[in-house]
Amino acid sequence: MSAASPSRPAGWFADRPLSVKFGALVAVGTLSLGGLLAATTLGHGAVRDQQQRAEALNDAQELVLQLDTRASELKVDGFKALVRQVPAEQLAELADDVATPEALLDELAQIELTGDSAAAVDALQGSYGEYTDAITAFVNSAVADQAGMRPRWEDIQTANDLTDAAVGEAKDTLQAEAEAAAVELEDTVSRYESIAYLVAAIGFLLLVGLSWLTARSVIRPVRTVQASLEALAEGDLTRATGIRSRDEVGRMADALDRAQTTLREVLDTVAASADAVAASSEELSASSAQISASAGETSAQSGVVATAAEEVSRNVQTVAAGAEQMGASIREIATNAAEASAVAARAVTAAETTTATVAKLGESSAEIGNVVKVITSIAEQTNLLAL
Repeated sequence: MSAASPSRPAGWFADRPLSVKFGALVAVGTLSLGGLLAATTLGHGAVRDQQQRAEALNDAQELVLQLDTRASELKVDGFKALVRQVPAEQLAELADDVATPEALLDELAQIELTGDSAAAVDALQGSYGEYTDAITAFVNSAVADQAGMRPRWEDIQTANDLTDAAVGEAKDTLQAEAEAAAVELEDTVSRYESIAYLVAAIGFLLLVGLSWLTARSVIRPVRTVQASLEALAEGDLTRATGIRSRDEVGRMADALDRAQTTLREVLDTVAASADAVAASSEELSASSAQISASAGETSAQSGVVATAAEEVSRNVQTVAAGAEQMGASIREIATNAAEASAVAARAVTAAETTTATVAKLGESSAEIGNVVKVITSIAEQTNLLAL
């Protein structure tokens, strides 16, 4: 009555407890999400750095363009000092035009630049300082001797040439690095997007794979146990689960298999006991019939015994009456014997005188002795009959 489905070997993961399986599932999901967030965070950080660098280059470019414009204003200040009726009036405008680029240079110095752009800005700051000094000296000389300085107006262009090259170099360098930073920013965005997609894809695949393993190690055994329980409910005790995993479902399936085996053994024992009881019932039935027949015969024999007992009772009563009569006779004989003994004593006394009489009495005594023996024998037989 026992049967078992083929054993399916359990893998390492299938043997883990359900808490480990679902914990691993949650852990993989958490790690996948964490990896995606880390990649996104790193990408945002790198993109932010690139954006800050690009913004710094753009700000530096804007400041360099303003310095270029201010350089032209300083050159105009030099020409105005040559043509004004009162050259000293140009000093106030010159002071403003010098203060503005100095503020721009200070602002430019606050911008963090690296590489060629930093070198170009440093060179610009040095040459621009020489340029403002040269223009300031030219205007001061024009204020002191306007007529003497007019022939030297080319000194203004010469001073401007000090910064033109530096401004151009700074503009070109900043423009090139700004374009390179834009390209690098795009590359960084694309790279970290690819990393984020890759991390998300790997996490998704790991999550799907682990989910499949978890579902396979839980759903299939549960369905097998369900089928075995349904068969058990229908009276089929041969549908074993065959599950060999050591997780909670596997232990439950093993308990079900052992319960089915025990139940089959119990039913086998009950069936064997039922067969033995049936055979014993048949024997008991035959014995009952035999006892019934014997009881009838015993009843008939009991009637015979009862009749015989009545007859024996009557015989016992008769023997008892005879025994009483025999006892009376014995007592009478004993009395007679006593009297005979007395007579014999008297006869002995009279023996000498009555020999003939004694001889006759001796014969009578012998006869009396025979009678006593007969009476004694009859009494013994009577006693036996009484018993």
